[in-house]
Amino acid sequence: MDRLSERGSPTLSSEELENLDDDRLGAMQVDPGRYGLILGFGKDLSLTQGLFLSPRLQVAVPLLAPVSKTALPVWVDLSVHLGWAF
Repeated sequence: MDRLSERGSPTLSSEELENLDDDRLGAMQVDPGRYGLILGFGKDLSLTQGLFLSPRLQVAVPLLAPVSKTALPVWVDLSVHLGWAF
């Protein structure tokens, strides 16, 4: 039951932070926030003969920062997926 209550917590437990800290690279820092809010939009474009293009733009906004104690500022993720469905 203790593990289940940890999953509902907005921050990582001390045991989880220690496990991550042992495996991280020297230039990395472990962020204690478990959850974050990401807003974004995307568009799926279907081209001829099964070809598709899917651009996505996501922005992480720190609205949950006071609760999750995250140290991450606003960040943007832009991705484009190109594929062929057959």
